[in-house]
Amino acid sequence: MQLTYIRLLGNLLTYAPSNAGKAHIAQSVSSCKSDEELFDLGQFYQQHFIRACELCTLTASYHTRWAKRCGSQEQRSRSSTESSRIGTVVQ
Repeated sequence: MQLTYIRLLGNLLTYAPSNAGKAHIAQSVSSCKSDEELFDLGQFYQQHFIRACELCTLTASYHTRWAKRCGSQEQRSRSSTESSRIGTVVQ
């Protein structure tokens, strides 16, 4: 698991969305005095940054699926209402 934390820090250094973010990660990594502190830093980012992003993605995915489901139910409801109107007009 410790290797995962080190890889995470390396990826954050490479793919941080801004130069300020990269600089902050670099400063945090270089301030670690031991391997244990480095592992703790990686674990911190995994728990508080990556997991938060995963939760946001899961929540957004849930809302998208819910909206599609509600939209399709609404369309079905409209279709049945329109077909009953058409049936009334035709009779």
